[in-house]
Amino acid sequence: MNASFRSNVFSDTGFDAREASALNAKSALVDEIAKIIGRRKLTSKQAASLCETKTALFSKILRGHIELATIELLARWLYALGQTVEFRVRP
Repeated sequence: MNASFRSNVFSDTGFDAREASALNAKSALVDEIAKIIGRRKLTSKQAASLCETKTALFSKILRGHIELATIELLARWLYALGQTVEFRVRP
């Protein structure tokens, strides 16, 4: 099967470049949070408690409502889950 696609699904679905970039970054951070929760076998309630946030918000964001999150919030959650978060800027 031959398929041609770009690396950012949000660009492909009509978001402008800036918004697509932010959504792509949020999506990657949420994916990492989900992987950590899975590896540690945490419930949403346990993970939300570690991240010092409400379980309902935590669950909504992990179910794909990334518009409810900021990159800063997701970085704080990753830090609370024992991760180091680094941002890289490049041209």
